[in-house]
Amino acid sequence: MEALRPDFRIACTGTPVENRLLDLWNLFDTVQPGLLGSAKEFSKKFESNAKFSQQESSLRDLKTQLLYEKPHAFLVRRLKSDVLELPKKHEHKISCAMSSIEIEKHQELAFDIGANAKTKSKLDFLHQFARLYQHPLLLEGNTDESSVEILKTSSSKLRKVLEVLRDIQAKGEKTIVFARHKDVQRMLARVFTAEFGKPVRVINGDTPRATSLRKAGMETRKRSLEEFAKTDGFQVIVLSPFVAGVGLTIVEANHVIHYGRWWNPAVEAQATDRVYRIGQPREVHVYLPILEAPTSQLSKTFDQLLDNLIERKKKLAEGILNKDNFLMPQEQEEQAALEVIIDLEKANTSFQ
Repeated sequence: MEALRPDFRIACTGTPVENRLLDLWNLFDTVQPGLLGSAKEFSKKFESNAKFSQQESSLRDLKTQLLYEKPHAFLVRRLKSDVLELPKKHEHKISCAMSSIEIEKHQELAFDIGANAKTKSKLDFLHQFARLYQHPLLLEGNTDESSVEILKTSSSKLRKVLEVLRDIQAKGEKTIVFARHKDVQRMLARVFTAEFGKPVRVINGDTPRATSLRKAGMETRKRSLEEFAKTDGFQVIVLSPFVAGVGLTIVEANHVIHYGRWWNPAVEAQATDRVYRIGQPREVHVYLPILEAPTSQLSKTFDQLLDNLIERKKKLAEGILNKDNFLMPQEQEEQAALEVIIDLEKANTSFQ
């Protein structure tokens, strides 16, 4: 893009600041080179660990420099609510009571964080907790060899999601379930197919796109989505949130379940927006299953800490372009996610 020499450039994005303020600098380096100085200068001034009062002052300077909310502004913001009249969107945080086995596995992992701090990275623990909280059997490998009944009885989150789906089935409406890991996607599709007696497909990076070179009858993303849209009544489809941000419109569904959440709220929002967009005639319901335990056993679960992190990042991202506030976003995505492990380590230490 930078090699082109157009008369002018316009950058359009729904996530100008996805994880850190340098995201904004990257956009302006393309559309208005030099406006915000070099990346090093920008990062030093706006992403330093200065006191909050100094950050607030420098960010107000940035807002002024961009002529935000002024005539001929370099940066213009439009919310979906400003230009569209969409049905209401409801977010439901679904509490899932952890089993004694799930609590025990959490405690073992939390203990290992301190015991193996020098030999194992916190990022490794982050991914282990993420898998435990999607299904405890994932810690022992994949779940392809386990029966549907064992999968259901072993996971509090999976049982709660099935309850939600049965309620949606009673209404005869359609649902998209987002899950990050491929083995989790396969597991969910297998369990849902057995539970509801109809095939549940998976769309992820492995699902081929339709091209003229592909043989007739080969399963493609387009065919799966068309069948999902045209089939009347209750339907479920499992999607990766990472393919859902690219040109998909699925307004035939009005229920979204985020089974395996990602610590970047922009990814989650983009996935939900496959349903919540122009052409959606019904109110949309978004479900966030969160594993919880009695405070006498765990002060905070991984799901609760992850939800707290996502909420903080959402507020910060919104504040950056808010009319009255201009708040500092958090650090890089992976670094921010490690806060969850640090919090778990602190909780485990104080709980002993």
